Amino acid sequence: MDLRRRLCLVQGDVKSLSHPLGVHGLHDVLNCGNDLRLDFVNWNLVLNYLYLLHRDFMLYNLRVLRLLVLHNLNVLRLHVLLYNLNVFYGHLLLHNLSILRLYFLLHKLCILRLVRYNLIIVRLCFMFHLLFNQPYNLYISRLLGRHCMLISRQRVLLILGQL
Repeated sequence: MDLRRRLCLVQGDVKSLSHPLGVHGLHDVLNCGNDLRLDFVNWNLVLNYLYLLHRDFMLYNLRVLRLLVLHNLNVLRLHVLLYNLNVFYGHLLLHNLSILRLYFLLHKLCILRLVRYNLIIVRLCFMFHLLFNQPYNLYISRLLGRHCMLISRQRVLLILGQL
């Protein structure tokens, strides 16, 4: 079924998204065709769906984010999703999605996007700043902003590993 039509059918009733699709409901919705265009995804619906799964959030966050990476979701949209989740859940995301797991996902993303690596690292640091709002993230963001063409991949991973 066409993604837009599928989302329209369940837009008014989030439960109808989770019940018939089962454990892999979100995966099925986002992975329902080779011509998937994420511009048409109803992100409010996705966030509401994740809210329904809040008791199993630890099991779903890694799967969902990996899925989005596999669909070549750009870093900015990933940042938006994570930032919205952080606002939506308050501190739940901060506690459940550890920095180590987030770093692992971002490392995978960078491996997949080596051609655009420097740009992605700058955006990732900006994302870290918005998510965790820590002063050292500001410093790292400025550092990578000035030296993004010179800094090595190993150095970037070392910096991110220290977050």
